[in-house]
Amino acid sequence: MDRPAVMRREIEAGLRELGLREGSVVLLHSSLSSFGLVEGGAMGTPVRAVLEVEGP
Repeated sequence: MDRPAVMRREIEAGLRELGLREGSVVLLHSSLSSFGLVEGGAMGTPVRAVLEVEGP
């Protein structure tokens, strides 16, 4: 059974649920194989999600 692609907004929601907020200090290491297909690619999408939640 194929899982639907994980979307950036879902990653952002998960990061916020974990407590990540604008200005947080973040060390990012990811293994996305458990997610399955990540919409937009495994490299760019998670990074963009962190930047969206973290802020400039």
